[in-house]
Amino acid sequence: MLTGRVTDEASPAIRRMFRALNDPSRALDDFGNRVVRSIVTRMPRGQDAEKGQPPVVRSGKFRAGVTYERLGKRGIDVGTNDVRGRILHEGGIIRPRRAKALAIPLNREARKRGPREWPQGALFLIRSDDKPDTVGVLFRKKGRDGVEPMYVLRGKVTIQPHPWLEVTDEDWAYFAGRLSQELGR
Repeated sequence: MLTGRVTDEASPAIRRMFRALNDPSRALDDFGNRVVRSIVTRMPRGQDAEKGQPPVVRSGKFRAGVTYERLGKRGIDVGTNDVRGRILHEGGIIRPRRAKALAIPLNREARKRGPREWPQGALFLIRSDDKPDTVGVLFRKKGRDGVEPMYVLRGKVTIQPHPWLEVTDEDWAYFAGRLSQELGR
């Protein structure tokens, strides 16, 4: 699980207002919901994300996994229990655990199932010696004379960091406003 204790990052002014409240739970819940909504809306849909930008999501599963948890009356944790969270945020190298290579799907149909889920003989391998981490490409026959690439097989994949677990200045301004509202009650 990747989480970040959001209230530890607060400015001194926000911390003073926060400590002045007897019960900041409403403001914390509003802030938690705001931060989650802000993080999720910054995640673009599509094919690729630039280095340093939030990760691209192809389904709602990763977005739906971004949540917050209130830590009593004194803070919130924002994060996800999705296994992709840490590697997308921090970047790193992914290596196969039980196979000789990672199978990277190249099209929508390949994303629906892994290479081992195809019938025997449906895919064939063309090895690649020119790229150091690429083992080859798995193709399938398409039509009478055609072939379609389905998976690239790689010995390892380097994921560039795509920080997504960040609280924006606008989120902090919102929280300061909510704390001011609560102090004025």
